[in-house]
Amino acid sequence: WLTTLSRAEPVGWTRAPREAQAPLAVIELALTGGRAERVRLYADRDGREDVLLAVRENEPVAALVPTGALAALLDPVVTLRSRALPAVDGLTELRLTRDDGHVFRFFRESVGVDGWQREGEAEGDGPGGVDFADLWRWVQRPRVREWTAMPELPRGPVARLSLGPDRPAYLVNVDTGLGQRTDLTGVFRLPAGVTALFAGEYRPVGLVSVAPDRVVSVRIENGSASGEVRRNADGAYVDADGQRLGSQADAASLFNTLSGLRARRLVDAPPPAAGDPATRVIQLTPTDGPRLELVRGGDGRWSMGDRRFELDAEVDADLMRLIELFGAETGE
Repeated sequence: WLTTLSRAEPVGWTRAPREAQAPLAVIELALTGGRAERVRLYADRDGREDVLLAVRENEPVAALVPTGALAALLDPVVTLRSRALPAVDGLTELRLTRDDGHVFRFFRESVGVDGWQREGEAEGDGPGGVDFADLWRWVQRPRVREWTAMPELPRGPVARLSLGPDRPAYLVNVDTGLGQRTDLTGVFRLPAGVTALFAGEYRPVGLVSVAPDRVVSVRIENGSASGEVRRNADGAYVDADGQRLGSQADAASLFNTLSGLRARRLVDAPPPAAGDPATRVIQLTPTDGPRLELVRGGDGRWSMGDRRFELDAEVDADLMRLIELFGAETGE
């Protein structure tokens, strides 16, 4: 503000507006020696939008100042709020209620101990989809992208991160990236990476841990049709009758996509209904170990055994394309 005022130069002069014209803004400067000075900004009475009228104290003459030179003075006051939120110290528990209602609880024995644990975590669980350390780093030094003028969050799927009993909580609309904190007024916008922490999956998300070259065959049931893709001794992809497939690159993509498959998030949902015509089935047979079966229901969710999950949209779309391609594939 001070820099803006000191550098703004008039491009002309005109008569000061009449008292009946309301100012756009009133700027009061506290000066040394207990003095004060006021500057009033007005819209140009002739309708020009490229200049503002600046009147010092009660002078009868107004300076014509380019609008762009004073734009910072007219920004919404909310943009002046610090993007760094006050940190909350002494935390030993975090409770994240995801937008779908699933609850994650993280705890540590005492303050200063870095050994955070997820409630229900078993040894050897393996990595989750989201690293809790990223969430904890943000909680320690919370920073938002910007403040908005909205008084309340818009409706939509909301995740809640509680910092413990008698502590504030964060509420985040995961669709819009807008959030609130219960001990602060106003709505802020979070960086996309932080919003993902509120909507993410902290349980192990690994589904298939078979290298592509250890896959013997993939069988697909595509509604009433079915097909199978195998890899022969020469490394070529063939159908169930040993006929070379015309789409070798797509067959390789099928094997690669399924190998190391990871869920985007696990969900609490019933398995696909028996006899649902929209159900799609993929059976993967490795060189060693049991055959794996993945089932996609009509709601777009997948299951493998008793695990229900969602895939990344890009992975799901690619698998559906490959299912349609190889669901009744024949050789060349």
